[in-house]
Formats: sequence, C-alpha cells, structure tokens
Amino acid sequence: MPFAEANGARLYYAESGGEPIMLIPGLGLDHNYYRLAIPTFERVMAVFAVDPRGIGQSSKSQRQYSVESWADDFASLIRAIGKGPMHVLGTSLVPTIADE
Repeated sequence: MPFAEANGARLYYAESGGEPIMLIPGLGLDHNYYRLAIPTFERVMAVFAVDPRGIGQSSKSQRQYSVESWADDFASLIRAIGKGPMHVLGTSLVPTIADE
C-alpha cells in the first residue's frame, strides 16, 4: 500500500480504480471506516482512502493536530500523488439523540 510525504508527515492512502475521490474519515478513525463503501465507489471512481496524520498507518508528529492542519495535509497529499483535482468525501462526529 502506498504512502506519500505531505507537510512533513508520511500519510498512508489506499488507491483503487475512474475519476478520483478522496475519502477522509472522522476524528480518530482510519481508512477502514469506508471499507463497506469502497467497493461501490471503485466501480466508477479511483478511490483514495486516507489515514489522517497521527491515525492508522500515517506518521505521528509532535505538533498539535487541528482541522486546519489536516486540511493542509490532504491538499498536500493530493498534490503529492498527482491525481488532483479530485472529489472529497469526509465524515465527522455525529451527534446522538438521547432517549427521553
């Protein structure tokens, strides 16, 4: 599986077969979050499922993580792998509704 240098981090991504899309998991999750969706996406798109800096197979760093630094990492990763521009699908924390 491939890695690319992005903003001083070694980021892991998985790539598969059309028009490119990057799948970015929510906080604390790695590329496996999309394991059930990837087969559907890859029928028509080149899928890049990424592990954010500090998560999964991507390198960790001493600097503080933030939404902005991860966004910079993903933009740098797209440039590093040379497949841009591409679609981006991301997830985030999902609020739960407490039972009343």
